[in-house]
Amino acid sequence: MVTRKKTVVVNASDSPPPAWKVKKQAMEEQEKADRAVAKAARRVEKVRLRAEQEKAAKQAEKQKAVQPTFINIMPLADAVAVIQHCWPALVVNGAPQLLPIHAREMMAADIRARGLDISMKKLKRCLSAITRSEIYLQSMVAEAWRLSLAGEPVAQVSASEAEYAVKRIAQERGRNQCRQAYEEKQAAAALAGNPVV
Repeated sequence: MVTRKKTVVVNASDSPPPAWKVKKQAMEEQEKADRAVAKAARRVEKVRLRAEQEKAAKQAEKQKAVQPTFINIMPLADAVAVIQHCWPALVVNGAPQLLPIHAREMMAADIRARGLDISMKKLKRCLSAITRSEIYLQSMVAEAWRLSLAGEPVAQVSASEAEYAVKRIAQERGRNQCRQAYEEKQAAAALAGNPVV
């Protein structure tokens, strides 16, 4: 009969831990520290990206606000041709005559009464092109006659209307110059391969 003696080793409180345990604890602490550093770096990167996105959005909004908008006006020749076709008395030698007050309402009623083939949108565009044109505004001098749809004198241009026409000419010239300068800038940027936004 063989017996075996079991020996139990108890670590004393003042004895150092084994090397493998020390190494394992050091690795765990290093991993924890690395995770904390990585988390802090991700947080900083997230804040930086958000700040860049906000800055880009503000810049885009600012550029959008600065970008001019221009109204697409029908060519004067086309507008005059339409008006001459429907109301020949309002065009003399290719030049539009002064329209009566509330001309659009009168023309709309005449279109419905006569069944003319012209939409309200097209009529509005024609009148806008004519009344913005320099030739029309230059004819708005004091005591000049406005004509009815049949070509009969109905009212004279007042002094205040003549002053308004002079101011409107200056406004339209300035607007046209701005548009021309903007289009030239866009064309130059397109040629350089950097279109204007």
